[in-house]
Amino acid sequence: MKKRGFTLIEITVTFSLIALVVILLFQIIISLREVYIKGDFQTTLLSKQGILTKKINEDLQNLKLKSITSCGNFCIKFNYQTGVSYDLSLNLENNSIQYHDYIWKLTDGSIIGQVETIVYENAQITETTMDNAILKIDIPVTHKLLEKDYGIHILYQYHTGTTSVPNKLPKPDNITEEQHQKYSFFR
Repeated sequence: MKKRGFTLIEITVTFSLIALVVILLFQIIISLREVYIKGDFQTTLLSKQGILTKKINEDLQNLKLKSITSCGNFCIKFNYQTGVSYDLSLNLENNSIQYHDYIWKLTDGSIIGQVETIVYENAQITETTMDNAILKIDIPVTHKLLEKDYGIHILYQYHTGTTSVPNKLPKPDNITEEQHQKYSFFR
């Protein structure tokens, strides 16, 4: 007469297979969670980057830049030909970037990288109707989970006869040389 039931080996193999399936399912869930979190951070950064870049570019194109001046630590003022002025500033304590009335509060884990502002001038263009200089402003923003730069990158073409853009601004007294070299717009 045969006995009915499971042998110890059959039960061990069954539990091992179930454990393996559970472990694989947990790994898939953890991977999907990471993808979701990275995607959420990336979407947020891209959205805020797009809003701020659009605001700056629209003002530069529609209001026509007249000059750029300093407005404090890590801050420049865009003075437009229409008479309005808007500040572009970095707040390192609150980890935010502000232009005019829009404040981009960076998400936790995001950092502002080294700011780069360059003015390219072409002295060979002397005609007053042609733009002979380019202003480039880069404010890199990265996140610890993401590898790309999601910061502000502006290129603006102008004529040096009608627009005054500095090549250097004086270092404020209340910041370190390292902060000046990393976050100041014109150094």
